[in-house]
Amino acid sequence: MSYEQDFDFSKSFFEQYQKFQRKVPRLTLMNRNAENSEYCNYAGYNKNCYLIFGGSWYNEDCLYGRRYGYSKSSSDCESLKQGELCYEVLWSANMYECVFCFDSSTCSNCYFSTNLRGCSNCLFCSELRNKRYYVWNKPVSKTEFENYVREMRSFAEFSKMLQQFSKMLEECIRPWANVVNCTDCTGDYLINCKNIKYGYDAIDSEDGKYLVQCESIKDCMDCSSCGYDNPQLFYETVNTGNGGYHNRFCFSCWNCSELSYCDTVMNSHDCFGCISLNQKQHCVFNKQYSKKEYEELVPRIIKHMKTTGEFGEFFSISLSPFAYNETIAQDYFPLIEEAATGKAFLWESAEEKNSKHSDSVIPDSIDNVPDSVTSEVLTCTECGKNYKIIAQELKLYRHIGIPIPRKCFSCRQTARTASRNHVWLFERSCAKCGSTMKTGVKSNQINGHSASLRVYCEKCYLEKVY
Repeated sequence: MSYEQDFDFSKSFFEQYQKFQRKVPRLTLMNRNAENSEYCNYAGYNKNCYLIFGGSWYNEDCLYGRRYGYSKSSSDCESLKQGELCYEVLWSANMYECVFCFDSSTCSNCYFSTNLRGCSNCLFCSELRNKRYYVWNKPVSKTEFENYVREMRSFAEFSKMLQQFSKMLEECIRPWANVVNCTDCTGDYLINCKNIKYGYDAIDSEDGKYLVQCESIKDCMDCSSCGYDNPQLFYETVNTGNGGYHNRFCFSCWNCSELSYCDTVMNSHDCFGCISLNQKQHCVFNKQYSKKEYEELVPRIIKHMKTTGEFGEFFSISLSPFAYNETIAQDYFPLIEEAATGKAFLWESAEEKNSKHSDSVIPDSIDNVPDSVTSEVLTCTECGKNYKIIAQELKLYRHIGIPIPRKCFSCRQTARTASRNHVWLFERSCAKCGSTMKTGVKSNQINGHSASLRVYCEKCYLEKVY
């Protein structure tokens, strides 16, 4: 509150806000109630977790990746809900001891598979329902299956299996979208939603439009990273939620109601243009007003913003505290530096670091990797940067029987992002019936290269699977 300032009606709102934003202290991380989980961001209620981000809540012993929820002892996953002992599992729920499993639910001991429901002990499988001991979509004996899985302990064999999986993803039938138990929805990666239009990564949500990564929300529009504890009536917000009501044009505000143009405000209500406040009300630019004064001042500011053409729009891009290439925008809408700066986006030049070449020889089998590997500085085989294996990570690899990675976390994350569908819809024809449909599967693209993909519309896909 010591940084308070009066609103100047002779200047535009964003002009004043930019100067205000640069003098008010900000939180280093958005990391609520962390127990031995210091290195997490946009996360909460995690225990013994490391480098998990982007809406990761109520997890234990999870490492590397984004959007974990109620998961345990898992690594390198994205959008994993209620998973345990999982590695490289994407957009899946209720998974146990699965490796490289995409778009699946309620599965255990499944490897290098996609679009499974209620399956166990499956390898190189797709579009299966309630199957057990299958390899390449064909039944096998328990012994045969265990022999296949045992090969994963070798890095050489694991690498071959990953190549086979990539080939399988190009050839298997792909659904028009990843939608589970939804009514009147359009978009992709939706679970238990109703009347969500153009929604992506949305769970347990109702009556919303133009949403990305939302959970348990209602009556929201133009929001990203919004949810938890049923926030309602949010408009043009980023990283907001944990309950709340009627917030608009806000960034990183949790447990708040009736906010406008606020940044990193917590447990507050009825604030306008505030930054880094907690448990406050009736404030403008961090200055305290009475209820009457606040209710008289805010309409005047809004009227002023309408004359300058500012009201009704999210914060100007010039107010972004991040460079474009520092954010996940680069994952969804990749730009090169010239294109980004041409749009007046900030760009962070890569910091020059001298990587140390590692002379360590990592044993091929996880069974032969010594504990001392956690004290080694390794070199990424893709980008050449250094990385380390931590003890918690090594314990997981040994338990599920897979080799330690030869790539750094950043390169592994980039590969995961390339595996997902796009967050916008394309028109294409169903590969079976020829009808026109909208899908997040871009025509003939997978992992950034050309491929002949067979995408089925909803009707044909359900007929094929069931």
